Amino acid sequence: MIQIEVDEKEILVMAYAIEQYCKQLEKNRSEYQKVKTIESENLKIVKGEMLQRINEAIDICNKITNGLKKWK
Repeated sequence: MIQIEVDEKEILVMAYAIEQYCKQLEKNRSEYQKVKTIESENLKIVKGEMLQRINEAIDICNKITNGLKKWK
């Protein structure tokens, strides 16, 4: 059996940092959604891809944060 030493304070600091990063991503997504659609098809695709990536990053952050909260 492998035993790992965990510094609880370090975990809590990481959880807080991830939570703050997630909040910033949500703010960025909100601002990004306000941008008017640009006429070029290529730019519409890029905007859609960026929103998808932001949503995926937020989802990952939330999963990590929830996992760390359960660990506490």
